[in-house]
Amino acid sequence: MKKKLVVCILCGMMAMSALTCGIGSVFAAESPETPVISAQEGEQIPNPWKEYTSVKDAENAVGFSVKLPKKISGYTKDMIQAVDGLVLQVFYKSGDKEILIRKALISQGKDISGDYNVYDVTKKVSVKGKKRKVTIKGTEKKKNLAVWSDGTYSYSLYTSAGMSQKALIRLVKQVQ
Repeated sequence: MKKKLVVCILCGMMAMSALTCGIGSVFAAESPETPVISAQEGEQIPNPWKEYTSVKDAENAVGFSVKLPKKISGYTKDMIQAVDGLVLQVFYKSGDKEILIRKALISQGKDISGDYNVYDVTKKVSVKGKKRKVTIKGTEKKKNLAVWSDGTYSYSLYTSAGMSQKALIRLVKQVQ
């Protein structure tokens, strides 16, 4: 009998606790000190990325130049985009495979790739012509991502299909 009474009291206390927490949050939302943000259905934040027909036009938008590989075997330049004054990106396509190269005016050490996959292998390597080490991520056989900085700009090179470390580094050397 005592066990049933204790269980009933605990259940009642939990129910009251849950109820009062819910009421508090309703009042907090209606408080004049809490700003209420409303949006009409279908309203969206504007896309900061603008598409450009040439790398030169994108460079003018961001205020810095980018050096890209003259040619990536089997791939064609697909799309050029920029966020004014901040970042420039170029997509290369080969069927369903993609390579994305980014350059941004962001403090050193920032990963600007947008690739949040967890890879089996992550290592830092020295690359001739680069002031700092390049972080490379992928599997033992294929690498998918390279991220580096030169002290002023941050860079990333992502490949959806992966490639050998040697091939990835060959592309990294051509990006500035």
